[in-house]
Amino acid sequence: MAKDEERRRLLSRYVSDSTLEGWIIKVRNDLDYTAVLSLPEQKVNNTLHAIITVFTCILWAPIWAIIYGTRRKERRLRITIGPDHEHYVEDMTID
Repeated sequence: MAKDEERRRLLSRYVSDSTLEGWIIKVRNDLDYTAVLSLPEQKVNNTLHAIITVFTCILWAPIWAIIYGTRRKERRLRITIGPDHEHYVEDMTID
């Protein structure tokens, strides 16, 4: 029973630390010691960039392209605390 509590505590600590970094809890299963976290994609305000591009006579277009190309895509983590108290992380990027 103490091992189960330790695994649950490790999962809680890992999830808590991740939420402080901006991750959102999608699914948490304390019976399987598993959680799925999501880091939302970074949105680009295309309307604002289009207006700036028009007013700067297209000089803003390369900057807009860089911002759009380097935006953060949605990421998901599946965290599992194994019976050996090791944490296993599967990282996925959602396009």
